Amino acid sequence: MTDLRALQDRFEILDLYSNYAIGMDRGDRARFASVWSEDAVWLCAELRLELVGKAAILAYYDSRPGRAPSTPDRGGNLRLAGNHVIEVHGDTASGLAEFVAYRFTGSSMHPYTMGHYEDVFVRDETGWRLRRRDMVVCPVQAAP
Repeated sequence: MTDLRALQDRFEILDLYSNYAIGMDRGDRARFASVWSEDAVWLCAELRLELVGKAAILAYYDSRPGRAPSTPDRGGNLRLAGNHVIEVHGDTASGLAEFVAYRFTGSSMHPYTMGHYEDVFVRDETGWRLRRRDMVVCPVQAAP
């Protein structure tokens, strides 16, 4: 018999992946902020990114280099994550997902990076949040 709580946990964590991407791609700060725990850590060695705490993550979001217009505007980005592997352990969970990012030039989409997320999630009083993201990316390529 399937554990309905386990299915609910998995769907809530999958929503975090979606809200992260949509928040980034559409410039929706509130949606992006809702993903992170207060003590979150976001690391990416390839981008020299080491952000500790939700406030630092949101400061980066507000001033991020290469900030693009909201999708679907020309120059907008689109992130697609898939191949999710989620393991729930009570009020914590681990996740692994692969991603590819595209840029819209006005007439076509061009991939400019890909990689994977190694994540740690925590359940707080309001639901699941992302506590740690180790992002591994291939070198970013200039999109036309």
